[in-house]
Amino acid sequence: MIKRFKTFWNGLFNDFHVTTLTQKTTLKAFIFLLIFYIFGGSLVSGLYNVDYDIPESLILFLIFLVAEIIPFLLVLGYIQTKKQRQNITYIFKGIWVQIKRWVKIFINDLKKHWILIISISVVLYLLMILSQFLLSLLYVQNNTVTTTSSSNTLNNLTSIIFPLLIAPIFEEVMYRKLMPFEIERFFHQLVSQRTSRLIAVIFSALVFAGSHNNTTTIALPLFSTYIVAALVLQYVAFKTKSLTAPIMIHMGINIITAITMFI
Repeated sequence: MIKRFKTFWNGLFNDFHVTTLTQKTTLKAFIFLLIFYIFGGSLVSGLYNVDYDIPESLILFLIFLVAEIIPFLLVLGYIQTKKQRQNITYIFKGIWVQIKRWVKIFINDLKKHWILIISISVVLYLLMILSQFLLSLLYVQNNTVTTTSSSNTLNNLTSIIFPLLIAPIFEEVMYRKLMPFEIERFFHQLVSQRTSRLIAVIFSALVFAGSHNNTTTIALPLFSTYIVAALVLQYVAFKTKSLTAPIMIHMGINIITAITMFI
């Protein structure tokens, strides 16, 4: 019975597109994206402190653009340029080639595994809510949240399209592929493979959760939901050897969250 279940369980995660990168490309992509994510995002975030009356939606748009979208597209173009053995001027054409390629991959994987993607998205969303609820019983923190509403196109991009569609792609590439791979590779020289992988998974999960903390202090119940999400998404990434699965599940969670906010 147990063997049958294991066979069935492992079979659920088969036949996804396998995402592979060379060690050299992975390291370059990780460093490049990390530099833009930290320094690019920090530089644009500094606009919050200037005296000019700059709309918050514009600042958020620039942060997404500089810290995530532009560097990620350049990495895609670089990968395609190296693959085709072209010079650097090919990078912009390479971006378009990679986008079309990945759209086809996502559509194909979604057609084959849409039931699994939706099921895991719903279960993970419920687990995140449960973890937040249980910790909220033990942890009390007064938070004042200020929200602003706007119907302009830029605000819709920064509050809906980017978090639902763009952020999951960047975050899964960074936190489920590049970061854990490089951390595991570093610690594998010092400890066993299992230990190095455990360190990589835990560290990446903590950084992922911390990157979603929007206050000066850590809101433990909310922090825990991102830890749960990171661990499950990392498990899916390892099981499928793919990025399409965790990306689509991440998108699914964000979409469910957005729907519940408007109900």
